[in-house]
Amino acid sequence: MENQGLIVTIALALLGYFATYLNNLRLAKRADKLKFVTAQIDELYGPLYVITQTGQILFQALLFKGIKKNRLTESEDSPDSADEASDWRIWVQEVFQPLNEQLEHIIINKAHLIIEQEMPQCLKRFLAHSAGYKAVIKKWQAGDFTDNSSVIHFPTEIEEYAEISFLKLRKQQRKLIGR
Repeated sequence: MENQGLIVTIALALLGYFATYLNNLRLAKRADKLKFVTAQIDELYGPLYVITQTGQILFQALLFKGIKKNRLTESEDSPDSADEASDWRIWVQEVFQPLNEQLEHIIINKAHLIIEQEMPQCLKRFLAHSAGYKAVIKKWQAGDFTDNSSVIHFPTEIEEYAEISFLKLRKQQRKLIGR
């Protein structure tokens, strides 16, 4: 009888140890997942969302200003008139391209945090768009104003991608935290 009591005690102790081990393992995996999701938000999708939203607000304001002066239409992404082109070059060099370069840096250096298995097409197109403007700006600096825009148009779908991904990760983060 004493042996059975000892066996039951040992079995319960082992079972308790095993249950604690499994619970600690589950909690560690959850903490690792939370850490990764937080890194995705802080280092990639948060900045991606903020920069694309900022750029969109600025572009819409610039577009509205041009439409009010009857110099631009909503379908244009760069002006044709000389006056408007001069303003456009300033906005590209001083506002849009610096934002593009920040975003480019983030995408390239934080690509390991992308949700998808492969880099989304909108991010690839954005990188090409930004690189295209680097060549255009170099031409402007050399006095050649024959081009007013990148060979690749800005992929507007990046704005929706950034917003949906950011909000999805925030929801996942709140769930992992327990809210």
